[in-house]
Amino acid sequence: MKKTFLILTGLLLFLFGAQAGHYKMIPFKELPSDARNFVNNNFPDLKISYTAKERDFLEVSYKVIFVDGNKLEFNRSGEWKEIDFSFSKIPESAVPKSIRDFIAQQHPEQTIIEIDKEKWNYEVKLNNDIELKFDKNQNFIGLDD
Repeated sequence: MKKTFLILTGLLLFLFGAQAGHYKMIPFKELPSDARNFVNNNFPDLKISYTAKERDFLEVSYKVIFVDGNKLEFNRSGEWKEIDFSFSKIPESAVPKSIRDFIAQQHPEQTIIEIDKEKWNYEVKLNNDIELKFDKNQNFIGLDD
C-alpha cells in the first residue's frame, strides 16, 4: 500500500511538472475580453507579432508581443500585469492617471518604459533607469532598489 501511494504521488508530481511552463501560441481572439479591449484601446496602431498563453502549475497568464519587441502580460482574467516597452514610451492611456500625474510633476523630462502591477504595489521604470514604487492605491512610496 505504501509503495502504491509513493508511485501515485510520484506520477502526480511528474504530471504537474510536465504542465509547468507550458507556453502555447494562440490567436488574438482567444485572449480574455478585458485583455483584447486593453490592447485595442491603448495600442491601436501597434502591429502584434504574436499572442501566447502560458500555464505555470495553477497560474495562467497571457502575453502579447508586438513587432517592435514591446510586450504586455495579462493574468487569467485579462487584467494587465506588466507593460514592458523597453524600446519606446508606454502610451499615456495605458498608465493609471495618478501615476502619470506624479511622473509628469516630479520627472517631467522622463518617460515610462515599464510598469508592473503586483498584488500590493506598482513598480515603474523610467527611461533614465530610475525605478519608482507606488502602493496599490497608486500613491508614491519610494524608489525601488
